[in-house]
Amino acid sequence: VSTAAADGVSLAADEQWGMIEAMPPELTTSAARDAAAGRPTELDAIVGSVVRSARRHAVETPSLDALWEEARCRAR
Repeated sequence: VSTAAADGVSLAADEQWGMIEAMPPELTTSAARDAAAGRPTELDAIVGSVVRSARRHAVETPSLDALWEEARCRAR
């Protein structure tokens, strides 16, 4: 949400969390299914784009940084 705001996009954190919390616990993402199957994921396009934007705007995203770095290491 902070990164979106720095890019001029207005999001409400409580609404974003509400959408996540409303998802069934057994739901998985296509990236998770791809990773489990040993296929390349779209994490660079999704997480990487947020991390790169955050860096441009000096917004700290430690959890996303770690996720993105782990995905990049696994892709190598």
